[in-house]
Amino acid sequence: MKHGVFSKLMVMVAAFALMISFFTPQSAEAASAKKQVKKLVANMSTYEYVMLFGMNLSVGEGYEVVLSDIEMATAAAFTAPLDDKHLIAEVGDNGWEYIYSIASSRIKKMTKKMFGKAVSYKKLPKGSWESAKGFLAVYRNSKGKPEFYIWEGETETDFDTIKMTVKKDGKGYKVVKDVYYGYWGWGWNDDSERTDANYRITYNVEKNDVSSYGYAITGMTVECIADLTPRE
Repeated sequence: MKHGVFSKLMVMVAAFALMISFFTPQSAEAASAKKQVKKLVANMSTYEYVMLFGMNLSVGEGYEVVLSDIEMATAAAFTAPLDDKHLIAEVGDNGWEYIYSIASSRIKKMTKKMFGKAVSYKKLPKGSWESAKGFLAVYRNSKGKPEFYIWEGETETDFDTIKMTVKKDGKGYKVVKDVYYGYWGWGWNDDSERTDANYRITYNVEKNDVSSYGYAITGMTVECIADLTPRE
C-alpha cells in the first residue's frame, strides 16, 4: 500500500470516528430525554381520568387546562399510593368506598417532579368523601389533612391510551396522547383490540432543573376528536 493511500485511509477513519462520537451521544441523549418525558407524563394518568369524567365536549371542542397551584396539587395528590398502609376507613353503605391518607410531603415532592415547582398540600380544596363527585377525589378534610377517596364499584368505564407521541418542540418536547374514555363496550374495531380514540391530551414539556426528571409540564390542553357513541 502506498504511503499516500494509507494516509488518506487514516484520515477517512479518523473522520468517521469523529462523526460517530459526535452523533451517537446526541442520539442517546435524545432517547434518554424522551424516556424521562414519558415517565413524567405518566404521573398524570389518574388526573386525566378524573378530568374526563362527565366531560361532554362535542367533536372539535377543547380547552386549555390552567395549571394553577390547585390543579398542580390535585394532580400530584392523585399519584398517592392506595395500599393498606395508607387506608384510613371503609365508608358508605355498599362496601366499595374507601378513604386513604396522603402524606403532605408527597404533594410538595410530586409537584416539584411534575411541574418544577413545590406546591403545598394546603392548596388542595377543602372537602369530604360525602361531597366527592365521581369515583375519585382528593381534598383536605375537616382537620386540614389531605385524603384520597375512591369508589371501587363497577363503573363500566374504560380509560386507555391508544397512541402517544413525543416530539422535540423548541428547547422542550410536545407530548400528544390520543386516549379513549367512555363506556367499555364502545370504541372497538374488533373483539381483541381497541384502536379508536375520542380525546386528545397535549402536553408542553420544558427543561427544568428543579424536577428530578430534568423536565417539567408547563402546558396542557384537552380536545374531543371523535364521537364513538354507537348510532341506532
